[in-house]
Amino acid sequence: MNTEDRMRRFIEKQDNLDAVYWLTQGLSYREIGEKIGRPHSFIQRVNNFLKNHGLSAGGQWRIDVNAMRMTKTFRFYDYSSDRPKEVVENEDFLTYFADIKMGKSGHFVMFTFPNEVKTKVGEDISPYYYNIPQFKAPLLNNDLKLADFNTVYKSENNESPLPPRGEAITPDILHIEIARYVELFGIPDNDKSTGDDVNFSKLVEIIKEDMEVEKLSTDVTYDIVRNRYNEMLKKNIIYPGFGIQMRRLGYILSFCWINSKEIYRIIKAFSHFNVVCALAYTQTKNKYLLHLQYPGNKEIEIFDILNYLDPQNEIFKVFRVQDNNTLPHPYYFEKERERKR
Repeated sequence: MNTEDRMRRFIEKQDNLDAVYWLTQGLSYREIGEKIGRPHSFIQRVNNFLKNHGLSAGGQWRIDVNAMRMTKTFRFYDYSSDRPKEVVENEDFLTYFADIKMGKSGHFVMFTFPNEVKTKVGEDISPYYYNIPQFKAPLLNNDLKLADFNTVYKSENNESPLPPRGEAITPDILHIEIARYVELFGIPDNDKSTGDDVNFSKLVEIIKEDMEVEKLSTDVTYDIVRNRYNEMLKKNIIYPGFGIQMRRLGYILSFCWINSKEIYRIIKAFSHFNVVCALAYTQTKNKYLLHLQYPGNKEIEIFDILNYLDPQNEIFKVFRVQDNNTLPHPYYFEKERERKR
């Protein structure tokens, strides 16, 4: 059986999709097994399948950079084989660079600037907050039509299903390091282990190595790292993202600028149809950047729904992601060096 056949069979089984959903919620194998009535060894096999077939994409946990005294911005650029000069000049703060199609080809770029940086590029935008559906099998063959969507939409309310925004802290270099590696490797909680390679002991070791490489005499111990991490988790600075590479399962990734007073009702309705939504807040009231991942065979239906919800919406599709980085950590290494001089 080839890889394509194995993945098709995988997404046709409800038990597999149930396990995937709870893995995205950060539960342990044993906790998930109890929820879906399967042994924890089954959950481990599902997680291994995701890793072995390139479906684990990272980003399972996200960081509220606004709560860490940073500002996320975005800007569009005309397509060019070379990176725009402005992007190159702000490379240290570049956190997302994608080739897109929005009428014509272009680039969608996001930066993350520490608040003390006076000259920032682009318009302010919040981090993404995900609403992950409890996937239904068969994954790609749901009955998504405008009439069906509208029925579900009317049955939902407009209460937010998204995680709360983070409480502000003044980050030190250890907060930055923890945030960096949580986005890369996931949560290092030994009590909630899902088989990932990085636990607290390993995280402490990695941070110590970074401090040595950067020649920083920063005190790094298990207790200090764990206390910083617990603080970030308690204050919702670390929150669930979505770490499944849906493109390999026949999904398409699009962004949509949308105006709505009932945005939460929209994303909750989409979740009934196996559509993954992420929401970013803009500086304009009731205007949002909606990040959609949906089955490729439902694209026309998705566009019909978005046009119905907001006839003035603007959709752009992502064809290639060139950069998808975490925090601008080199800036903070240099800041720490200056502080210790």
